[in-house]
Amino acid sequence: MTIIKSGTVKYPAGKTFPNKFNPEQQQQTIVLSMDDGSEERLYFAAGRTPHSTLSQGSPVQLIYGERDGKTTEKKLLAISL
Repeated sequence: MTIIKSGTVKYPAGKTFPNKFNPEQQQQTIVLSMDDGSEERLYFAAGRTPHSTLSQGSPVQLIYGERDGKTTEKKLLAISL
């Protein structure tokens, strides 16, 4: 089952830091404020687009993949206006 939620960027990608599972790789994080009142934090490889290029307030959609009632993946879809 797939669920799509809309929201905006609360905190855009900032500094890079080592990936705790693979310290040789750098990663960044972005915080999203969803329309349902929840917050989502996404971790991604440093410089990945569109994640690293979004600014505060940018509209986005998150696509959740679910299996057996558990979220298996989250994908970011940036909305261009």
